[in-house]
Parts: sequence; C-alpha cells; structure tokens
Amino acid sequence: RARSGSIKSPIWRSGGVTFAARPQDHSQKVNKKMYRGALKSILSELVRQDRLIVVEKFSVEAPKTKLLAQKLKDMALEDVLIITGELDENLFLAA
Repeated sequence: RARSGSIKSPIWRSGGVTFAARPQDHSQKVNKKMYRGALKSILSELVRQDRLIVVEKFSVEAPKTKLLAQKLKDMALEDVLIITGELDENLFLAA
C-alpha cells in the first residue's frame, strides 16, 4: 500500500479541497502620467461644477467633533474631503 501522506489530502474524507478558491488581487498598475492626467481631469471637473473649495488655513481649536461639524455647517458644507499638507492632531481627532 502507498503511504497516505497527510489527512489533509483532498482524496480523504474531510480532507482539503483540490482547487480551493483563493483571494485574488484584481488591482492593476496605472502609469504615473495616466494617474496624474486622471487626477487633473477629476479636479478640473469639480472646479467646473463649483464643488471644489480651497482653504488656506483650516484648523480646529480642540479635538472635538462638535467643533468641526459646526465649522463645516457655518461654511454650508455637508460631504467633504479634507486634505492637508501636514498632520494637524486636533483636526485628525475631530474628524
């Protein structure tokens, strides 16, 4: 008789699956020029639709979500994406 090898072998009852499904990575590499062009296109479309606002200095005095929500409400903004040059700890914690 041949040796069985392992009980995890797919030929045994409650063994492994022969060609089991594995998580797949469907991401594709995008060239740097194409990525920058797409980003410029998105930003220019947002400017055309008046949906892009650039603020020079945006900070929150204390790390409180209520303060940030009030500041955004005063600016009449609901759905926002905040991008900063450097990390502001209070803004990070308030968001």
